[in-house]
Amino acid sequence: MTYKEFLEQLEVLGMDIDDVAEALDIEVTEIEKWEELEEIPAEAEDWIKEEQDLVDGENEDEDEEDLDEETTED
Repeated sequence: MTYKEFLEQLEVLGMDIDDVAEALDIEVTEIEKWEELEEIPAEAEDWIKEEQDLVDGENEDEDEEDLDEETTED
């Protein structure tokens, strides 16, 4: 994953570099250095994928709740 893709994914998740720095226990300046790399570190890529999975799981739960409500209303 490139730095640009990483930033785009953060935006989709409603997060920013400060959130990443806190989660990975590193300085924001270290994250900003990733822009010079071809790919972000594997640890960061794994972290953002986990965050996306959590969001996807929450969305699935909400969709199931909506379906349950619709079927009980009929």
